[in-house]
Amino acid sequence: MGCAKSGTHSLATMFRNSLRADHEPKAEVLLRLLVDANAGRINESDFRAALVQIFDALDLDLNVSQINGFIMPALVSLYPDARYILTIRDCRSWLYSFVNYQLTMSPTANDSAWPAFRDLRFRPRDFPHTPQDAALEAAKLYSLDAYLAYWLHHNRLVIMTAPPENLLIVPMQRLAPEANRIAAFLGLPPGVADLRESHAHAGLYQASPVDGLDMVYLDDKLAEYEGKLIEAVAARVPKGALDAMILEGR
Repeated sequence: MGCAKSGTHSLATMFRNSLRADHEPKAEVLLRLLVDANAGRINESDFRAALVQIFDALDLDLNVSQINGFIMPALVSLYPDARYILTIRDCRSWLYSFVNYQLTMSPTANDSAWPAFRDLRFRPRDFPHTPQDAALEAAKLYSLDAYLAYWLHHNRLVIMTAPPENLLIVPMQRLAPEANRIAAFLGLPPGVADLRESHAHAGLYQASPVDGLDMVYLDDKLAEYEGKLIEAVAARVPKGALDAMILEGR
């Protein structure tokens, strides 16, 4: 259920030899459904019926996708016994990784639903560029608040929606060390994870427009959004636990 660039691809590939696992299966179909539902072109009942049809046809043991985070309320209602793994990453390294990914990813096909989904994620109308975002705007990227608000919303929604007893939160940097704990959560014996795949799909890094931001402004924003997440989920995550997970990535 992790947001994009938080280790979801690695999680799927670690267990693909032990489970029917896939990363972002039927992504275009799900995105079109999600965009249509958000625009009011499909009602909630039909939306959920379509989700059941898609997920049941996939027949996966482990369905790893950032898209799942957007449909958490429906998934929890439709599959009450399901278990959820949230891979989480600190704000700073996540921001650099996602911005880098946007700058290096292949061009999107004209008929793809991904551009509409990106606007749904980052809500440019709600988070327009400020003068402090000049470096991001010049690179044709979203505003800093847009990126960080998505990071906050996605992680908060998963943590607050999933049944606590059926949710495992794993820092992205701990995927390999926590492999046996993840396996146990999935009902698998220790030693089954393919640790060679614990950092799959790593990005090709280049100079980042994030470095063009005022560092005090950036640091303050990162601390603000991480603090908002920790405060928002305090009722679900023991005090200090999420702080430690986020700090570990720095």
